Amino acid sequence: SSTAQEGMSKGYINSISFEFNGKSGPYITVQCLDAKGALVNNITWENYGKLDIKDIVSKILNEKCSKYATICTVDSKFDEGETGAYDESPEIKEHILDDYRYIIEFAKKTNNSFCVIYDKLYFCENIAKSAKEVVALSWGQSLLSFSAEIDLSGQIGSVQVFGIDPVNQSTFSAEADKVSGSGESGSDMASVVKNKKVVVIDHEVVNQNQAATLAQKKLESYASQLVKCKGSTIGIPEIKAGDKIKISGMGKGVDGVYYLNHVNHRINGQGYITTFDGSSSTVMK
Repeated sequence: SSTAQEGMSKGYINSISFEFNGKSGPYITVQCLDAKGALVNNITWENYGKLDIKDIVSKILNEKCSKYATICTVDSKFDEGETGAYDESPEIKEHILDDYRYIIEFAKKTNNSFCVIYDKLYFCENIAKSAKEVVALSWGQSLLSFSAEIDLSGQIGSVQVFGIDPVNQSTFSAEADKVSGSGESGSDMASVVKNKKVVVIDHEVVNQNQAATLAQKKLESYASQLVKCKGSTIGIPEIKAGDKIKISGMGKGVDGVYYLNHVNHRINGQGYITTFDGSSSTVMK
């Protein structure tokens, strides 16, 4: 076993509390926030005009969060190669309380990941697609508990996006109906899912490439919720949110590779336990 210390998170101290009692103490509780906390309750009322999403997000993150994390290259395939194509939505601004939720809306729209992993802040293509598999866990060995649920109720077969060319005033559309990756998607598993279609009409989509990208990202967003899991294992510091784990030993429909959305490392009198929850867009055959 390794005794080297490994960083798990970085940010700033948000609150400190002190507790004294007659039997023991003092107890000091420290609560911390990562770099995204600098956006909460911070409202930037700035007219960005026709800037790309990546330019808007880069400006906000570098101004507000660079003291607490390294801002990685902001990437948004939605408007790649279409400089100035994105016109800031007034509908979004009217309902946003702060910069944090403003950027969250951009991430949801394009199925981008917006997260902090240790000391790096990301706004990029869904990080689950490129996440590395770091640990293999097997039932009866390192796994202490595990549960998985396959839910078809929120799955769809295709997404069609309609937009309008602001110059020629002509309409266009694009459709996505295939989820990448090995295993069965929701539409592969049931015909009722395959026949479900979501139609999106978006005045901010100004060309065919944007429509195709948005359609695929919307489809992947739905698909990512097909399988959800929760589990616990003996303490493994290498397990962290943003990675993937491989689960085995429980059979078809449960075994597979899961993207980790949340990870908790807990050390107390009973020892060191790592708990996690994750998701997958496909079920292994």
